[in-house]
Amino acid sequence: MKIHARAGSVAIGVAVLALTGCHNYVKRDEFDRTVADLRAGTESARLESRDEIASLGRDLEGKMKSQDVAITDLQDRLRLDLTAHFDFDKSELRPKDEQALNDFAGVMNKRPEMQVTVEGFADSAGSPAYNKTLGLKRAEAVREHLIESGLQAGKVKAVSYGDQKSRQLAPGAWGQNGQANRRVALVVEKSVDQVGLAEPGAGPYSAGNVGGEVVKGSKGAGQ
Repeated sequence: MKIHARAGSVAIGVAVLALTGCHNYVKRDEFDRTVADLRAGTESARLESRDEIASLGRDLEGKMKSQDVAITDLQDRLRLDLTAHFDFDKSELRPKDEQALNDFAGVMNKRPEMQVTVEGFADSAGSPAYNKTLGLKRAEAVREHLIESGLQAGKVKAVSYGDQKSRQLAPGAWGQNGQANRRVALVVEKSVDQVGLAEPGAGPYSAGNVGGEVVKGSKGAGQ
């Protein structure tokens, strides 16, 4: 996760202050040894996290092999593109899509150290603001289903990319041709509280627009 690099930089900075704060100087070899130890610890944590993500990917593939789902290992996280699509201008989860989510929850319930982000999308009909709201409603529908299936509420968040064309499977399509765009994706990564240091102010539920996303709990998301 990106947090490893940030946490490592912060930890090294703290160590430097600790070494120099009470003395006018510090021995070069002592300084180098401290920095090397911290970097080794950060790299070890990063590799351990990658191994856990790879192991989780194998578990999900085994459990969901009968489902139409694409699992992509991004080293620091997993992305699952599901066939959980939605009817035009609707946000209700279809019963036929629930089994894939149930299989996903069955694996994730054994991995409490992980967190899930549900990404909601829309086709290109309607205004961008309306579509971001619609995408968030779809993501929320899936989030609620996962929570009902046993996942901790604090470990599942919903965001929306609306009709952002760079994230659409059929760019610009809508109506009957835009079914592929009316979807959700699931992103799994290790929880911040399991990694250690985080960026100041970081948290699982941010408000407002974040990098083109609309996050659960935001205001003014659309019509």
